[in-house]
Amino acid sequence: MLGCRHCYDLRHQSCQTHDKRVDVLAKDLRLLRFALEGPDVGLNLLGIAALEKVLRRLKRRGRWA
Repeated sequence: MLGCRHCYDLRHQSCQTHDKRVDVLAKDLRLLRFALEGPDVGLNLLGIAALEKVLRRLKRRGRWA
């Protein structure tokens, strides 16, 4: 059965798996620190994902050895 993405409300996989909260934490280091040190495990996991993103960005720009 064929249909367009609009008709079936389909999205790319990257859009489905991307979490904007990680981007917010990666851009604000105060929030990132709070997420990593806080008592909420879910927030800790988001903080870890954001930290990985920050480290990948630094490594890509040659600022992290």
